[in-house]
Amino acid sequence: MVKLATRRAAASTATACFAARGGRHLAEVERALGVTAGTVDAAGSTSLQTVHCLGYCYTGPAALDGTLPRTAPDLADQLAGRAEPRAGHPRGRHDRHARPARRHRGRAGRLGGVARSGDRTAAR
Repeated sequence: MVKLATRRAAASTATACFAARGGRHLAEVERALGVTAGTVDAAGSTSLQTVHCLGYCYTGPAALDGTLPRTAPDLADQLAGRAEPRAGHPRGRHDRHARPARRHRGRAGRLGGVARSGDRTAAR
């Protein structure tokens, strides 16, 4: 019988989370928790798995700490207890500026107001 870890974490490896930290977030989370993705630590107290997407694309990178979502560039610090835990709402309801990508009147999708089709300042 396999013993389950008492603390189970899951880190997103989807595109938005990867882009938010330039691909560094998974290694940072592994160091913060002291466990490699897909394994349980030697004491059997903490496990880490990767998941494709948690739906927090606009505030990534994202992870679940048990059942509690954690998001933001300081994700590893939150999981390690060095920063206050926080998470955005998966539908952006609590922050009018933080919302998932969506279609807007037939134009290209907007990513939380960062770039829009037709913006002269958008990356070319």
